[in-house]
Amino acid sequence: LKAIPVDMRFVDPPNLLDPEPAPREPCQSVWMRVSQPLDDAPPYVHRACAAYFSDHHLLVTSLRPHGYNFPSPRLGAVASLDHSMWFHLPRFRADDWMLYHMQSPWAGSGRGLAFGHIYEGATHKLAVTCAQEGVVRPARPSLRKSLAVAWLWGTYWWHRFKGR
Repeated sequence: LKAIPVDMRFVDPPNLLDPEPAPREPCQSVWMRVSQPLDDAPPYVHRACAAYFSDHHLLVTSLRPHGYNFPSPRLGAVASLDHSMWFHLPRFRADDWMLYHMQSPWAGSGRGLAFGHIYEGATHKLAVTCAQEGVVRPARPSLRKSLAVAWLWGTYWWHRFKGR
């Protein structure tokens, strides 16, 4: 079975290079589609692709109000505990653009909860509803990590002043 590439376009793209982003609203939207035509594929293939889409960025939405990007070295554990889906339309095309709107009503005590809605791009009809709960924990500080960061900064400054 070949991997199916997915096109994703954020409505409001996060700056993934920012190590400590400012807290943001606990919602985000992404346009998604399978990048290769699924010409005569049966409806269950399109549902399977939507299931694959639904796991991208859903739980991470719960991290936005807490000032985290994903991936981030500041994150320890991010893992799904449960993921449910409800299919509302009997037929939709996963190779056409679909809007995936995600929101998180709550995150705390090492857990996050998020809901998602996948809409057909052309008709704006609700095709799929998703819910996911998961573990979301910050990385634990460690002596090894602190020493590695100190060594990197020390090396940087030593090389910078060595040339003077």
